[in-house]
Amino acid sequence: MFRIIPHRAFIEPKASVTKLDEAGSERIATLRIEGLLCSACAITVRRRLAAVAGVRSANVDLERGEAEVRYDADRASPLALTEAVERAVVLRPARRLLAALAGRITRNEH
Repeated sequence: MFRIIPHRAFIEPKASVTKLDEAGSERIATLRIEGLLCSACAITVRRRLAAVAGVRSANVDLERGEAEVRYDADRASPLALTEAVERAVVLRPARRLLAALAGRITRNEH
């Protein structure tokens, strides 16, 4: 079922690592994804994360706005994960404008 969380349209899309665990050569990163808007966005983000070299699995939770990614520590990095998420955001210029109009970000952050 398609799900949309309308108020997130007014949030500047960005990702950050909130937790990082190690299990041998594997790392498990939890990413906070601000502005994760809908089911299609979650699928796109999951696919982009899975496409990063070294990623073993990626799960995205739309409701919580989080992703859990298991990856090979020698082949991927937290920075590569956050960049993949931010590249996955569709209509980024429009979303930034909506966020600015809603007062969520300041003008000099554009």
